[in-house]
Amino acid sequence: NPLDQALWRSPAAAGERAALEGYTQVAVLPFDHERRMISVLVRDNNGRSSLVTKGAPETVLDRCVDVPPEARDALAAEFAAGNRVVAVATRPVAPGSQAVEPEDERGLSLAGLLVFLDPPKADAATALRRLSGLGIAVKVVTGDNAAVAAKVCRDLGLTDAGAMTGSEVDTLDDAQLAEAITRTTVFARVSPEAKARIVHAQRRSHGGVAFLGDGVNDALALHAADVGISVDSATDVAKDAA
Repeated sequence: NPLDQALWRSPAAAGERAALEGYTQVAVLPFDHERRMISVLVRDNNGRSSLVTKGAPETVLDRCVDVPPEARDALAAEFAAGNRVVAVATRPVAPGSQAVEPEDERGLSLAGLLVFLDPPKADAATALRRLSGLGIAVKVVTGDNAAVAAKVCRDLGLTDAGAMTGSEVDTLDDAQLAEAITRTTVFARVSPEAKARIVHAQRRSHGGVAFLGDGVNDALALHAADVGISVDSATDVAKDAA
């Protein structure tokens, strides 16, 4: 995960690595696109157990108690600035716990927000202008927050014809989705399955589709497109799908 790698390499994390030696990982509940978070059960040298959860701020904060208004204001400001944000929350668990289930991800206390600057490449705006000149409509289909995606589009000069979230996509039948594509620029917080569904809908109704992706989450859409495009730095799964 590029965000995890960036976090691990950060100076702040380097100063805390010695503290990690006092904890043992007991169990992990992996990330999935339904929950949009990962949780780890850890135990310290005194036998105390804690649940540590990190993931999409919208879902993590919904599982927290007593979230201060300042935290929500800070989150909104970071999203508006186009920054990627991961929320971290914790809670104590009963001693001797050996597993973590989705229902354990509740009653959390917000520990903080991790903010990542992930700017577009310097030549991205030029590439988008060339595509527009060729009559190619560009849509952004992403797992990121809608406000972040919209900010990036504005910075790149990509016309914002509206945004739709993955949960909204899931309520549409195929005909409704095909119509929505014509008036939507950004599809945000979209699962891998929904990405592929958007590609299929576009192909059926509006002609050929090229899809550019570099992550495991893009593999289904890359495979579904007429043309799958990946990059040298992409995951092997994405490259194979393209």
